[in-house]
This record gives sequence, structure tokens and C-alpha cells, in this order.
Amino acid sequence: MTLAIQGELDRRVAQSEQHHQLRITRARYESDFARRRFMLVDPANRLVAAGLEAEWNARLAELAAAEEEFARFHAETEQQLSADMQHRILSLSRDLPQLLADPAVIDRERKEILALLIQDVTMLSEHTEITAHVRLRGGACRSVMLTRSSVAPRKQTPPHVVAQIDQLLEVGDDQIVAQKLNASGIRNWRNGPFSKSQITNVRKGRGLRSHRERRHAGGFATAGELAARYNVTRTTIRH
Repeated sequence: MTLAIQGELDRRVAQSEQHHQLRITRARYESDFARRRFMLVDPANRLVAAGLEAEWNARLAELAAAEEEFARFHAETEQQLSADMQHRILSLSRDLPQLLADPAVIDRERKEILALLIQDVTMLSEHTEITAHVRLRGGACRSVMLTRSSVAPRKQTPPHVVAQIDQLLEVGDDQIVAQKLNASGIRNWRNGPFSKSQITNVRKGRGLRSHRERRHAGGFATAGELAARYNVTRTTIRH
């Protein structure tokens, strides 16, 4: 893992250095271009010459700022990649649990650390047990076994809301059902308004028939379906 962390730091430094180099190259080109325009202007045309000179000075200032920022970046990078910093990285990698438990480490950084450590994870589910086989980037493997009772229960839509969705599907599609539930002040398990896709997920997960399936069962059909059945156009069906 230490090598992975060091490699990630080197990659980020290289990306930042390339960014600074490109900025300096662009600023130097614009400065040279402004200088050539100033040199070619007729000295008698003082107004144009003054404007071109001001532009040249502005481009020179931008070039100086880019070079100064690049120099500051180099100084900070050398400090970050010092022998002391590399020793601290090595010490942290030897005590990973302490690092992950450190309140100063935010969740995004924890995820990045785990991404550097883990190659892949294979999940196997059997009745009351879940087995996770974790392969580390160094080649080592770890297996973790969990019982169903230790797995957090998945939050679901309450049964009475599912029953109401079932009733509303008799009068409208998933979008209409979501609108009617929201208008009634009913919220999903996240305490937010229902969306069409959430109604679709609940309907499929609970095996509820869609509004179209219910209409078909009652002998109804869409204009397109009737047109295909009788080999006519939809306009004829509408008429």
C-alpha cells in the first residue's frame, strides 16, 4: 500500500507540473506575440503603439505570475515529498485502522485509501450468510463472513403505502400515482416525494401489475395496438 500511496502522490505531482508547464508555455507565446505586434507598429501612430505596449506589459506580467506560481509549487512539492513526509506515510500505512479511525480523515479520503488498498471484492450470498472475499493489491486475500442478522435491514415502502399504490394503479400510470401520493402528503421511506421511477421500482418489487396491464385485462388497448390489430392508421382509430 505504501508504494501505491507514493505512486498516487507522484502521479498527482506530475499532473500539476504539466498544468503549470502548459500555462507558462501559453503565457510565453502570448507575450512573444504581443512583443512582435508592438515592434511592427508605426512609431508615428502613438495611440496604437501605446495600446500595444500596454498589452505587451500585461502579457509579461501574466508570464511572470505563471513562473512565480510554478516556482512556489516546486518548493511546496519538495516539502511534501521530503524524507520526513515519506517516513510519515510509511508509519501510517503500518497502522491502517488508526488512520481510518482518525476524525481528521474525511469519508472521501477513506474511500480513496481503500481504493488504493483493495483490488476487488467477490460477494457470495447463501441463505443466512454472506461471504466477502477481498483481494488486496499486494496479492494477499482476506475473507469476511457476515450473517443475515448482522446485515442492516433494507428500508422498504410501508405495506399500507404499497396497498395505496396498488389502488391508484387502477386509475393511472406510475407518473400519475406518484403525483397523487405527493399531493396527499405521503412520503417515501427517505421522507421525500415519490418519483415515477420509485413507483416503478415498488411496483416491480412487489409484483404489482402496471396500469397498462390492468387496462389490457379489462379489454382496453392503445390506439397503436388497435391500429396494428385492424391494419389501419392511428388516425382512423381516433376517428
